Amino acid sequence: MAHHGIWEVVYTEQAGGTYGPQHPETLPAGGTAGLPGCNGTVVDSADKCQANFDYTCPFKGIGTIRFVGAGGQTSETTINASETIYIVTNVGTCTSTYSVAITRI
Repeated sequence: MAHHGIWEVVYTEQAGGTYGPQHPETLPAGGTAGLPGCNGTVVDSADKCQANFDYTCPFKGIGTIRFVGAGGQTSETTINASETIYIVTNVGTCTSTYSVAITRI
C-alpha cells in the first residue's frame, strides 16, 4: 500500500453498527496506526497492494479504539478497505463496520 502523501478517508457505515457515522478525515500515509500511543500490526502483501491491520489507540482519554480490517490499493491514488471499529470506554462498548474509501490528495 502507498506509504507517502496525504490521504482523505471517507467512511460509510454498514447496517447494524452502534458507533454511528464518521466524519471524513485527512491522514498522513500509514493512517492512524502510526500515531503516538497506537499499538498493533499493519501487514502489507508482498506486492504492497493489500494490507491487513489490527491496532489499538487511546480514545479521548476514556478508553480505547481498535481498528481491524483489510484494504487494497486499486491505483496510485485510491485504496478501498473494510474496517471494523471497536470502542471500549468506561461507559460502554460500541462496534461498527465501515466501507472505507481512501484517496490521495
